[in-house]
Amino acid sequence: FNIYIEGIETEANVDFTKCQNLKSIGSYAFQGCYGIASFDLPKSVETIGAYAFAATDAYESFMDEAAKAEKEEDRYFITGDGILLAAYVADDQTKITVPNGVKKIAGSAFSGWDIAYIPNDVSLLSMSGRSKYNISYSVKEVVLPETLVEIGNSAFYRMLSVESIVLPDSVKFIDAEAFAWCTGLKNVTGGTNIETIGNYAFSYCTNIPGFQFSKNTKNIGVGVFFGCSSILFVC
Repeated sequence: FNIYIEGIETEANVDFTKCQNLKSIGSYAFQGCYGIASFDLPKSVETIGAYAFAATDAYESFMDEAAKAEKEEDRYFITGDGILLAAYVADDQTKITVPNGVKKIAGSAFSGWDIAYIPNDVSLLSMSGRSKYNISYSVKEVVLPETLVEIGNSAFYRMLSVESIVLPDSVKFIDAEAFAWCTGLKNVTGGTNIETIGNYAFSYCTNIPGFQFSKNTKNIGVGVFFGCSSILFVC
């Protein structure tokens, strides 16, 4: 999506809405395509993988504007049919309230990472492979809406300070590594209608004492609680 005209790099606005049968966009699908200045997704899209649009101008422009927003609801990038693609999380922010109406949280939407981004240091950005704003170690509380159906892969990966999660009864699918390495997580409740829990979804959540599956659970992935050294019961 980087367009060159006589050696000059330009940007493109990408319209996916014509792809009326588009259901899924995989992880890293457009990562690093800086020339994507903006994009629109059709309501047919059901799943967006981790970092699908990371390191694009559209993503970075949203984050820059969200960082200046006074209202929290303006800090969420919502697209398609209620898919939360990304969120700006301030350094000192301790609580996240996902807006009502969000049906799906895309992959990596709230991920926290080890490497802080240094402005204009492209090499460091490529090393981390993430956004300069995905540093969310201060968040202790996450409030999820009753409209939520799906939590994408690595959605809350490595949010080290989150202590508890109440899963709405509307949630049916938790994707791979959704809460992996949330080492501060001590309590997970709710989610009475969860049907599928993906691979390594809660891996290395070392402080979770137990987990109660839904009576509707049909699929439990590989290593869902791998490395959860404090687990005493699963029922």
